[in-house]
Amino acid sequence: KVFCSSLGKGNLCDFVGRSLVNLRTNNEENSYFGVDLGEERFLIPTAYSLKNRNSSSHVLMCWTLEGSNDNTNFEVIDTRIFISRTNSKFRKNLEEERNELMKPGCTSTWGISKKIKAK
Repeated sequence: KVFCSSLGKGNLCDFVGRSLVNLRTNNEENSYFGVDLGEERFLIPTAYSLKNRNSSSHVLMCWTLEGSNDNTNFEVIDTRIFISRTNSKFRKNLEEERNELMKPGCTSTWGISKKIKAK
């Protein structure tokens, strides 16, 4: 089951689709999309992908991927924030990744290095 905090544009089922669509929440702090796999179903991800809409404006630039086994207690799996004021090499790498994210229709994939505890 797919769910979200609010739906600003698009069809909720497109969150797990592969088509190039304009899907977004309302422009609100802590907005989210989620997927509930159902009782007794578990997923231990090793990577995840995000696809940009067919535009270079209003694209997702900062996020946190979280998981839960009980829909109450959530564990941070990955966080991406494309800002660094201290490390110039880090900033350069982030800028390259940021520029890729802003390309219309871009799909980016990130590995998950943190070991997730199976409960």
